[in-house]
Amino acid sequence: MAQALKAQGNAAFKEGRYDQAVGYFSEAIDHDNTNAVLFSNRSGAYASLGQYESALKDAQKAVPHPHARFATAERGTVIPSHVAPAGDAAAGVGQGVRMPRAGDCKGARGAAVR
Repeated sequence: MAQALKAQGNAAFKEGRYDQAVGYFSEAIDHDNTNAVLFSNRSGAYASLGQYESALKDAQKAVPHPHARFATAERGTVIPSHVAPAGDAAAGVGQGVRMPRAGDCKGARGAAVR
């Protein structure tokens, strides 16, 4: 059930229906609150709606998941610095933090990290 709701949320997000995407991802989380990718996806939808506090909360829930950083990096989620916790090294100066997209990151031997 959670995977079907995730697919609907992804489709809504791609079509720019971010409020509906939040709803689908929220319902999917109700079915599987251990799936950090769902929190990451909902974070992106919240950020697209300008609801940065909610986006940050979901992003923080997704961080422990080993693939969440990749998912966030691929999407290029932006969280304004005024939302990031004080002293957070990732907060950046002024405008916010842009997570690098997949392929922008290089591994130890210069190969793109996917």
